Amino acid sequence: MLSKRERLIGIVTVLIVVALVGDRFILTPAVNRLGDLKDRKQALLAEINEAQNLFERRRLMEKRWRQLLGDGLKDESQAESRLLHAVDDWAQQTRFTLTSVKPERLLTVKSGLKEMTFTIAGTGSLEATGEFLWQVETAALA
Repeated sequence: MLSKRERLIGIVTVLIVVALVGDRFILTPAVNRLGDLKDRKQALLAEINEAQNLFERRRLMEKRWRQLLGDGLKDESQAESRLLHAVDDWAQQTRFTLTSVKPERLLTVKSGLKEMTFTIAGTGSLEATGEFLWQVETAALA
């Protein structure tokens, strides 16, 4: 026969052991799994957001591509003329003085598109030259 005190100590000991085992094998793994699931959810949401941005960008780029194709020029002389006018406009806007603009007649077919090369020489301040090059690089011409 166990005394009341011994029974109480035994019950408390069993409860503590059950609580420790429950924490070790049930509660802690469940909390860790929940944290992993939250992290995975955040990663998947980021992937979904990235995919949506990619689809939106594709839609915009397809629209821009169709616009470029629609604005495209049918013959080389028309393209050359349009580009020469644009180069002259950019030079005037940026205070860059053109000394020579030589269109090269070499046309190279790359993936169905024709390339036209121009050799441009000019004078101007570093700022004017930088602005001119920026205009060339960011041009909306096809």
